[in-house]
Amino acid sequence: MLRRWTDKPPPRSLKGSALKHYSVAGYEIEEDDCDLQFVQYARCDEVDRLCGPAIGNATSIPVNFPLNRLAEWLTRDELKNMAKIHNLSFRAHDNKTKLKLLFANHSCTICNQYVSIFRSIDGHLIKRIKDREYKRASHQKNNKSMFQPEEQKSTDEPEKTDFPPAPLSSAKIEQVVNDFCADTDPVSLKESGCMVCRQLKSIKELEPVSKLEDQLALLQKPGVTRRERSLRTDLIEDIKGPVIDSSCKCMCSACFQLLQKGKVPKHALANGLWLGKVPDELKGLTFSERMMIARVHHNRAIVRVSSNRAKMIANVIMYSSPVLKVYHALPPSQAEMKEVLAFIFTGSTQPTDDDFKRTPLLVR
Repeated sequence: MLRRWTDKPPPRSLKGSALKHYSVAGYEIEEDDCDLQFVQYARCDEVDRLCGPAIGNATSIPVNFPLNRLAEWLTRDELKNMAKIHNLSFRAHDNKTKLKLLFANHSCTICNQYVSIFRSIDGHLIKRIKDREYKRASHQKNNKSMFQPEEQKSTDEPEKTDFPPAPLSSAKIEQVVNDFCADTDPVSLKESGCMVCRQLKSIKELEPVSKLEDQLALLQKPGVTRRERSLRTDLIEDIKGPVIDSSCKCMCSACFQLLQKGKVPKHALANGLWLGKVPDELKGLTFSERMMIARVHHNRAIVRVSSNRAKMIANVIMYSSPVLKVYHALPPSQAEMKEVLAFIFTGSTQPTDDDFKRTPLLVR
């Protein structure tokens, strides 16, 4: 069934004289000058429910209106729905003109099972409808017949454009300069972290936490955080309070809106994404140093160091392998380093000191 016109009337109306020859028995259109609007395309067995008893002055009237003419009054979505009813194939991106052609000479057994429902409307509504017809100027110019289809715009002739274009006006130049200054303003470019998800966001997208302090209780999750320990004998304790980054003072608008609704954001640190403050010893590690403390090792990594600009090409496979030796502390000692780490330099010449400075493969 096609969409009903409830909140907004359709853009045009038909006179009773144009539809009386297609009216269903028992629902005759008596007044030639009455105005009727299309409501929906329905099955014949639904006429009594939609139009009520067959009386001469019924508000809704079923009409056996030809499909090729009805298609002129339907929207693109309604044409698609009607094509599905009649088992007509079409493409999702077909425009309204192509969809109309499907019903140009169409005839099938389903056509006899459906009717078009029209309803009568008053003169004030007709005036409002005509005010909306500015988008259909081609129909107003060719008003010889109400059923005349819209003229297709010719695509053979390219649009004429003036070249070279006229210089910009002073007002347009001023607008361009103002827009550039607004987009490059430090307030627009400066970023800060969100205390809930720890993602970098523009300052414009951040909200002060003071607006939502009561909702931070949703981020209290036991077992997610750990207090930093200096000795092995120190107790393992959680950090009290909500799981947030205390170094940040604001939260992004996405997290703010979800917390306002009583929901935990998907990327919140409380969802097992908390890492805590990175110790100074683990900051600025090279590729090899990170690999030495990783719990999962790369099977192979190929690094290409170029003299003009650095490039990295990687073909990496990570998988669990049989554990031959368990380390109680990472990274392994310097004496054991040669057993677990090896690099092979390929090329026509040996690497120079400058090559060693650029490579991320050394362990300090």
